[in-house]
Amino acid sequence: MKIDVVIPVYRPTEKLRKLLIAIQKQTIKANSIILLHTVDGCDLDWAKALGKVVPIIEKSIAKEAFDHGGTRNIGMEMSEADIVVVMTQDAVPKNQMLLEHLVTAL
Repeated sequence: MKIDVVIPVYRPTEKLRKLLIAIQKQTIKANSIILLHTVDGCDLDWAKALGKVVPIIEKSIAKEAFDHGGTRNIGMEMSEADIVVVMTQDAVPKNQMLLEHLVTAL
């Protein structure tokens, strides 16, 4: 079973780095992490370096197309996984069991 994590990113803070590190350490490994961000003012080159266990895919979208539902839909359409977990950029898991608990519930 493949799991992808989709994260819309707007004006990222340190929490995004912590989130990406936490996703890398989950007991059930994600297939990939898809980061969606606006074209202007969001450089995520540093994030790709964190994709040592789980690859990080970055996609820029136009600022006017960046919204709550549409952005998440773009990420889901990019995924070929069986399960897609959509997160916010500041939701740092408290432990390594987040994906395991979510998948078990399904």
